Amino acid sequence: MPPFPTPDRLPTAHRGTRAKKYAYWYDNIIEWMLANPKGSLKDCAAALGRTPTTIYYVTNSDVFRMRYEQRRKDHFE
Repeated sequence: MPPFPTPDRLPTAHRGTRAKKYAYWYDNIIEWMLANPKGSLKDCAAALGRTPTTIYYVTNSDVFRMRYEQRRKDHFE
């Protein structure tokens, strides 16, 4: 299970607050990925001061993937 619960796995009362809390973190990873398209998740982890496992879990969450696809689409338009 990822270290950061995805909003769909949280009790209804916490869904909005938890998603907002991690939105900045997702954006930091996305910004790094867009700026370093050939970089690895290990490189991303080192740049952001996290473990590769943490970055792997975050980037494989459905919430992150949806956000990444939208940001990537906006970036390349």
